[in-house]
Amino acid sequence: MLQLSKIVITLPSMLLGSRWSKGHYTIMNDSMLNNHFIANNLIDNMHKAVALDTNIDFRMDMEGRINKNIYRLSYIMNTVRE
Repeated sequence: MLQLSKIVITLPSMLLGSRWSKGHYTIMNDSMLNNHFIANNLIDNMHKAVALDTNIDFRMDMEGRINKNIYRLSYIMNTVRE
């Protein structure tokens, strides 16, 4: 989904998918994305989802930030090597 500039709200856990999502946001190195889309707990996850759903301008801005930073997942050699 991130490659399509779509937002994934993630709650890191023992499951591999949630750790990958967190890792992708970390590699994109945008603290605003990290703050808004990596949840600390289930309640935080719910609040982040509601904020994203109810504020279209916010969602569009965040999708733009993803689009601006997505190249880091593929084109920074340290990322590819790790």
